[in-house]
Amino acid sequence: MGRLKTGKGQFVGWKNLPHSLTSFSQALRRKFFGRFPRQPWIPFAASKKLDEILRSNWKVWEVGSGFSTLWLSDRVQSLVSIEASEEWFKLLCIMIEGEKIDNVDLRYEWRGSVMSDFSELPDGHLDLLFIDGGPRSECFTKGFPKVKKGDLFIAITGTMMIFGARAGTIFWLI
Repeated sequence: MGRLKTGKGQFVGWKNLPHSLTSFSQALRRKFFGRFPRQPWIPFAASKKLDEILRSNWKVWEVGSGFSTLWLSDRVQSLVSIEASEEWFKLLCIMIEGEKIDNVDLRYEWRGSVMSDFSELPDGHLDLLFIDGGPRSECFTKGFPKVKKGDLFIAITGTMMIFGARAGTIFWLI
């Protein structure tokens, strides 16, 4: 599965084909120069839609850290990000410290029961819950009440199911 396919493995469509050039150039930069794009590893159409929706005063909780963490930190007020890979956690700590990012609370946690524990948050506290790791279904079930009613909820599962809800309406980003 890649950025040019849906969660069901289908081609995203001809209108998104120009993104293949971006994907190819990013792959070359990663392979030969060790440079990684500062954006989430989700389909370009979803990334674009998410970028349109995010607000600078939002509180975000992310399960599964990565370049999405850095990307989100540029766009929101505060971000708690939970990472299960110690190696990736350490790398992100270096990046966050090196770039002097002060709105990210990066946490290392590998136990699924803790990754999906949102008890420290009151209901309706978050503007966005971004799930890209950990026990996704548990995070979805336990995290849903923590998102403000009428705001956005996003889940990215292993099959790239991406959706949101605003004012009681569910919509697909891709």
